[in-house]
Amino acid sequence: MAKKKKSHGVPEAHAKYCEGCGKKIHQKARSCPHCGFTKSQIHSTNKTLAIVGLVLNIFIWPGLGTIVGGEVGKGMIQMILFLIGVPLIFVIIGIPMVILIWIWAIASSLNQIKRAE
Repeated sequence: MAKKKKSHGVPEAHAKYCEGCGKKIHQKARSCPHCGFTKSQIHSTNKTLAIVGLVLNIFIWPGLGTIVGGEVGKGMIQMILFLIGVPLIFVIIGIPMVILIWIWAIASSLNQIKRAE
């Protein structure tokens, strides 16, 4: 019988990611033993939801998928900056701004997918 892979002393089947430092911790932990982050319930991102978020960030609106993936604050910032950047396209500065925000949103979604695995 194959042994389950451990990371930071936590079996993969019982691992979640700390929202503070991103390290694996036990799914029932009330606080992170690595950074001390506390929350009533530390959650993990559902992989399917993270993939849907990636699609939303690529094809619909940068930031929307980040919100769907569970990072509301970051997603709101991405959406607002994108909204500011679109009209600025007409004065050229908006072009690199919109592209960078789009890349940031895609990278956020890819990070959520990685954490969900």
